[in-house]
Amino acid sequence: MNNITLEALGISKEQIVEKIVSNLTEEAREEITDLVASDIRKKVMAEVQSDLLATVKTAVAETCAKALDVKFQPLDVWGEAQGEPVTVREMFHRHAKEWWSQTVDAQGRPTDGYSKKMTRAEWHAAEAVKTALNGSLHAELEGVIKDARNEVSSAVSKVLHTYVTQHFPPAK
Repeated sequence: MNNITLEALGISKEQIVEKIVSNLTEEAREEITDLVASDIRKKVMAEVQSDLLATVKTAVAETCAKALDVKFQPLDVWGEAQGEPVTVREMFHRHAKEWWSQTVDAQGRPTDGYSKKMTRAEWHAAEAVKTALNGSLHAELEGVIKDARNEVSSAVSKVLHTYVTQHFPPAK
């Protein structure tokens, strides 16, 4: 068997150690660079996204505010001008007022007026009160019924005790 030494190949121990240290250093540097670049990329993207979102929100708010104040000409079903030009904001206000003022029946559906008459606003208010009262009234009634049951049970026990002691005296 031929034994060849490192010295015979012209390689010293120091050269091997230096090469290993150099390779490990290069790998560590690349890994650290990748980690730092990834972290920087995430931070930059988060900052850009935050700025972009703020810019878009501002632009949308400004555009909506402008759009609500643009006047347009209302038309009838045939496309003929009807009334004076109005803004979208005024139109929303008018339609909302009409909707809340519309006469509805006991189920909150629009009606022709032959049933119980109330506005949609009154109906919603009555429903809210009814719901609140039903919830609290139910809990209150449960408490009253429980107390009444306890009182009746106690009274029946006393009456039975009195009856038994009067009619069946204890044996002496």
